[in-house]
Amino acid sequence: MKMQSRLCLLISSVFILLSCSDSQQEKKLTGYVESDYLYIAAPQAGWIHELNVKDGQLIKNQQLLFSLDQDKQQLAVNELQARLEQANDKQQDLLTGARQQEIEKLEAQLKEASANLELAQLEQIRVNKLVAEKLISEEEADKANTQLEKARAAYQQINASIDVAKLAARPAQISAAQKEVAAVQAQLQQAKWQLEQRNVYSEQDAQVVDLLHFSGEFVNVGQPIVVLETASNFKIRFFVSQEKLSQLTPGQTVEVKADGQSKPIEASISYISNQAEYTPPVLYTEGARQKLVFLVEAKPQSMAGLHAGLPVEVGLHE
Repeated sequence: MKMQSRLCLLISSVFILLSCSDSQQEKKLTGYVESDYLYIAAPQAGWIHELNVKDGQLIKNQQLLFSLDQDKQQLAVNELQARLEQANDKQQDLLTGARQQEIEKLEAQLKEASANLELAQLEQIRVNKLVAEKLISEEEADKANTQLEKARAAYQQINASIDVAKLAARPAQISAAQKEVAAVQAQLQQAKWQLEQRNVYSEQDAQVVDLLHFSGEFVNVGQPIVVLETASNFKIRFFVSQEKLSQLTPGQTVEVKADGQSKPIEASISYISNQAEYTPPVLYTEGARQKLVFLVEAKPQSMAGLHAGLPVEVGLHE
């Protein structure tokens, strides 16, 4: 009786352990790490002037990856900078009027015309006095009056020229000059942007996975040169049975553990497939064979110890 009792107790214990083992196995799923690579391409066609990274190198955000030849773009920038200076000088000239030397020359002419006008006025007075005394004819008086009118007209003309010289150009001319400056500025800005595109930088921290082209090679627009791997593009892929599918929701947290890790890493479910598929051959087990499963993807909160292609164990929280 005691042996039968002990045997029953042992069998019950084995069933309990097997039951616990099956229960724990149901909570653990096999998966793997996958990464969506970033293919950094040339934004413009040209010769690769310098490749600034190596295979496997860890790089920082805004670190230079590679540069293309820049001679043509630099010449365009230099030309437009010279054109902009010329357009600015033209606009300034229209706004300020004549040069000071030209105004000074006109003022000297005005001074001479003023003196001639004063002499003509004195001559007219003298001639009119002689005509009144009948010492000369009326014709001499007419000549004096004519000379006075000429001197007065010359004085007025030079004085008006000085006023005009001090004025800026007509509004239409100034507007045209301002538009020319704006157009050249826009062209210069575009040329500088084209020059900046010859240097390609990383947009985030990453690791260089592969180099597809090297210094001295010619590449076309959109042709990938450097392949990067970033933590934000890592994901954990695993499969769940249709029985467990209802237990999972996007945003739910799961635990991910790889061989050699002391503690699991938490990951957030980002994708749940709505199409069933057969269990992948790599995940075949006696219990899962011929069962329909659904693909699930989760974003890990940390990539410590994880690498693309690494098998992992995924644990579901109760």
